[in-house]
Amino acid sequence: MAAYVVRRVASALVLLFALSLVTYAVYFKIPSDPGLYIVGNPHPTPAEIQAANHKLGVDRPVIVQYLDFVDRLVHGNLGRSYATGEPVSSIIRSDAPVTASVVFGGAALLIVAAIVLGIISAQRGHTRLDWVVSSLPLLGIALHPLAVGLILRSAFSKHLHLAPGGGYCSLMGGGGCSGPEHWVSHLILPWVTFTLFLLPLYVRMVRTRVLETLDEPHVTVARGKGATERRVIGMHVMPLVLPSLAAMLAMDAGAALTAAIYIEVAFGLPGLGQTALFAQRGFVGFDLPVITGIVAVIAGAVIALNAIADIIAVRLDPRLEIGRGVAGLR
Repeated sequence: MAAYVVRRVASALVLLFALSLVTYAVYFKIPSDPGLYIVGNPHPTPAEIQAANHKLGVDRPVIVQYLDFVDRLVHGNLGRSYATGEPVSSIIRSDAPVTASVVFGGAALLIVAAIVLGIISAQRGHTRLDWVVSSLPLLGIALHPLAVGLILRSAFSKHLHLAPGGGYCSLMGGGGCSGPEHWVSHLILPWVTFTLFLLPLYVRMVRTRVLETLDEPHVTVARGKGATERRVIGMHVMPLVLPSLAAMLAMDAGAALTAAIYIEVAFGLPGLGQTALFAQRGFVGFDLPVITGIVAVIAGAVIALNAIADIIAVRLDPRLEIGRGVAGLR
């Protein structure tokens, strides 16, 4: 298992390198004068712009700038924002908890909803209830997460007044907008939006795996010994369903983070998505250090989530490690 994880992380690091190179090259070719951020003059002269660009180091060849970026990245230094001069690592540390709250809270709600609805649908196969459970979640996949978020925000905040319309409250801290109650109330609609976006595929996967597992010989034997349906599902079916669920979550890590960015925009959450959006809409161009820093962190998060999901899947079903070992010899 350890060797497999090392290979996966190594391949992901190669992908991270390629992604950062492409991102850096693309944004370097977009016309902009980052020096305008720090000139402080509404009508700067060409000499002032040139001096500011030299101070930022953006007048050097792109390969030199990129190698400098990689060297700083290796040492944990993501550079400074062109717009504010603030260290990019500080910006990310401030915004990452918001994005993490959306992703992990939404994923937890997604797993619970998928398991409950998938089991209900499997046990009531080919009935009206099965049709309703299978059909309703399609509304989520038919709409963009930004559209779903705006609809939920309008319905439950503006019209029904059942939840806050946006903003973020920290989980920890005292006084004001902080604490578990405020944290949950401000994130419940983003979590529901996240869940509706991915739920259809997960419900169908759980339903299919449950139906397949119910036909396994050991399940038939358990039923023959008088095991209740609840015990059959909990002790014999779910241990075979959960590894597939974990693997699917790993594959969808990138999609989950992308959905979180749109959800942050819909609900005005000050996370990495909002920061990246503002960095791309600078008044003189692109805040390249912020953009490349966020890309690196998100790609690293996808690597970590994939590795964690693999470990969980193998822990739940050791047979998966054998399959991976055989696949690695091909």
